[in-house]
Amino acid sequence: MPSHAWGDCPSFLSAAKVLKNRKLEGPRKHWRVFRYHTPTSDAKNPQGAWQEELLQVDQVDGDGLLDFAEEDVLWQSKPLSSQDRMVVQESSFGKKDIPSEAWSQLPCRAERRFLLELKSPKSGEIALVQCDQPRAASQERVARIVHDEVLQKVTSPLYEYHYQSNNHLLFNEIRVKDPVTGISDVIGRDAKQSIHINVRNFFNLNLNDRNVTSVLQKTRTGPLSLMGEVTTFLKILFFKINLELNLGVSFFEQSVFLPMVLTMPVEAPTRVHPKSGLLFTWEIDPNKLTIEDKSQMPPLRADLIQDGYEALKQYGLEQCREEQSGSCQFFYKIKFGRNAFRVSFRVPKKEVALGFFPMLVLDEEKARAELAWPKVEIMAPRLGFYMETGALTKGMHFWDLWLSTEDLKESSFCPNQIEIREI
Repeated sequence: MPSHAWGDCPSFLSAAKVLKNRKLEGPRKHWRVFRYHTPTSDAKNPQGAWQEELLQVDQVDGDGLLDFAEEDVLWQSKPLSSQDRMVVQESSFGKKDIPSEAWSQLPCRAERRFLLELKSPKSGEIALVQCDQPRAASQERVARIVHDEVLQKVTSPLYEYHYQSNNHLLFNEIRVKDPVTGISDVIGRDAKQSIHINVRNFFNLNLNDRNVTSVLQKTRTGPLSLMGEVTTFLKILFFKINLELNLGVSFFEQSVFLPMVLTMPVEAPTRVHPKSGLLFTWEIDPNKLTIEDKSQMPPLRADLIQDGYEALKQYGLEQCREEQSGSCQFFYKIKFGRNAFRVSFRVPKKEVALGFFPMLVLDEEKARAELAWPKVEIMAPRLGFYMETGALTKGMHFWDLWLSTEDLKESSFCPNQIEIREI
């Protein structure tokens, strides 16, 4: 079972890597994962043994976003699709180098067998098996995450996410709990988002929480996470426009996954001036929380945001921590006590090359002055990030936001990178 140690991030595997253009019969619920325990010198495990771990198979659409179109029970009885997303927790992986003779001793009759290898930042192996039967009903598990619509919060064993009534993607408060002491700390309060659009040959548009509404409309709970569909509306000039932004958020027991998308209706450089973008901040207590010095998110450089955007694009690419997926990772850690809360982004490198990447904001009032944005009343220190949109092309632009917990002694990057090969 997944532990409640901090930093236990999920690993995502596209089912397309399993199928490889083949059609495999048999229901999704017959896919299972097993961890191998090497032999020990005592009588408990003299020959080695397999232990079943948790696997979650998610419905995903063509854009990689969660799909809630079909009832989950019926969907699980159908064959695996190349669009499906398979999820395994980091703590489920065992040691590397599973002996070849162990594969004949799997707990079920295997139709197909695959080795999943955890690559980054830690290492480990686990068996992915298409079995002749599903997991026993007595061993079924639902993630210990509760969505309370009345209190407007999502609770896991390690955190509480209190969302705002008009925008469920924004939080009123995030609390995290030390797994050893049980003591909770408030990581942030009163999240706010601002959108400033400096339109060429027109007036400026300044949008805030009153203009953008996000509603958590559908939910389902799997073995590893609570998933929800969030529909976003944008209100301008007294009209409510459905931008058709239906995002799927996943609340894992140790982390929160928020895939994001921005729809740009025009070629931005021809229609807006520089310093048009997104600002997201929240209130912190500087006496309790500090930015950990190993954070890797570039600070806001408003002086680089100019026509042409070449300096800004170079700045982002220089700060890019590139992954095998072709994305750049940017993150910072909020340190409290011996633990840390990580805010991390995965942004496709092609978007970073357009100057679209997060820049750290340590002082909202100072950031607004540097961006020449309107002043707002700020009652307490606010931390956050800014993303410039003035160089974006027409169309949809995707990026991922992860909120996760971790021990300061270790680093975990959600989701973990894994490789697969058939046995």
